[in-house]
Amino acid sequence: MTPGPGPTTPGPGPMTPGPGPMTPQGPGPAGATAITSGPGDNLFPAISGNTIVWFDNTTMSVRVYDAASGRSLTIPGNNTYALVSMRQADVSEDYVVWAGMSAATMTSDIYLYDIASGSVTPLTSGQGYQMFPAVMDNLIFWDQIDTATGKGEIYWYNVANGHSGSLLENSSINQLFPAAGGGFIAWLDNGKVSDRLDLHWLSLESGKTTRLISTRNITSPPAVSSDGRWIAWIAVDSGENAPSVRMLDTGTGKTQGVTGQEAMPAPAVPPAVDGNYVVWTDYRNGNGDIYLYDIQSGQERQITSDRDDEGFPDISNGRMVWMGNNDGYWNIYSAIAGGGAQPTSTPISTPTRGARSAPASIDVKSSAFANGTSIPARYTCDGDDISPPLSWRGVPEGTKSLALIMDDPDASGFTHWVIYNIPPTETGLAEGVPGMRDLPGGMHQGKNDFGTNGYGGPCPPKGPSHHYVFRLYALSGTPNLPATVDQTTLEAGMRDYIIAEGVLVGTYGR
Repeated sequence: MTPGPGPTTPGPGPMTPGPGPMTPQGPGPAGATAITSGPGDNLFPAISGNTIVWFDNTTMSVRVYDAASGRSLTIPGNNTYALVSMRQADVSEDYVVWAGMSAATMTSDIYLYDIASGSVTPLTSGQGYQMFPAVMDNLIFWDQIDTATGKGEIYWYNVANGHSGSLLENSSINQLFPAAGGGFIAWLDNGKVSDRLDLHWLSLESGKTTRLISTRNITSPPAVSSDGRWIAWIAVDSGENAPSVRMLDTGTGKTQGVTGQEAMPAPAVPPAVDGNYVVWTDYRNGNGDIYLYDIQSGQERQITSDRDDEGFPDISNGRMVWMGNNDGYWNIYSAIAGGGAQPTSTPISTPTRGARSAPASIDVKSSAFANGTSIPARYTCDGDDISPPLSWRGVPEGTKSLALIMDDPDASGFTHWVIYNIPPTETGLAEGVPGMRDLPGGMHQGKNDFGTNGYGGPCPPKGPSHHYVFRLYALSGTPNLPATVDQTTLEAGMRDYIIAEGVLVGTYGR
């Protein structure tokens, strides 16, 4: 394999003064610093030292921010659009790499931005789909996905000498989601054993490749610490539904669990590990929160504890970054591991995006799937696309009506279902609620983000599973709402009426 299709192209120049840290329009997580603010979504951050990168979904571009100086820039697209998705950008202190989609060919390639020189270099030239870049010192790794078979093969590029090639020179296996740090490369592979994804890692110093032999099913891409000592991932024990954060010491080959039985890490969202810390997205409180594990002390701490969704964290030298939906937009937040954490036993409550906080006292369940597990295909766009059966208990006295919202925080809060004016005497919703505005008993359904009334099932792009959050609200009154209602309208209308809340989380991937 040879370097990209042409010479290095001019970039925006070295880092230019930016606005510095910006205050978001709404409340942010306690103890965190807002790096961006709306309007528009800022997504999937990565960090190395003081350099933070993320995707600007409005411009489909990559942004770079220096946390020490407050300087920032937007990397030009060179007639491409950044592939705005999980694990499609990475950074070292000198280089930024990302996957860009050509507007002309609709193929994706890997691009390199040199922070010091301000230059942009294409590293690939349309051979299949190039995705999931990772950078370590002068070495860049990525996945080349074969368009015919869908299998991945990891390639590398050396910035110092321009050499490149296949990592293992064996396209018969299926290598996915490379991660790099400290002379180690880790990835998932389901080509040699079964359809189950297994963890593999390679020491560049020794040239030895190792496969983790485990009965646990790995559900997320791996993460590697910057010194190469630790590899972390999400796994589910065979015969169980609850995911857990796992980590491996590359020096000894020993693995250990990070989370306890009360945890509910997002099964498809990779954790991050660096130095003495592991961070991950956890749904144990009914919404995405950031949690941190101190490897040395063995103690867990809750970093965010509001009722908004926070997720997709990364960490470097004790500085954490993540994306949070605290003001109606996804924004980038940062906190220091030693100072921003709050003990898990004393959560801090701050208002939600559109509705004030309330006790999570309503027990919401579905006979079709357990909390935190996969939603059956019957209730998705791959099946009958009908609403799942729901039941609840614990509606408090004084409730005048109930409202239900289902959305996808992994797709910027995409709305799948809005239903309100549910009588307080109801204890559930039967499977297959008709897709019409007016329902028996005075219930109404609002618009979902598919543009229709009623339920629209999970229909994520191919890749890691998404989370689908069902939130049931008990209201002390019946809000006066317009004829056309969507999630934002309902949240604004009921914010002063909420007296209790219940949450059910399901997942689905394709």
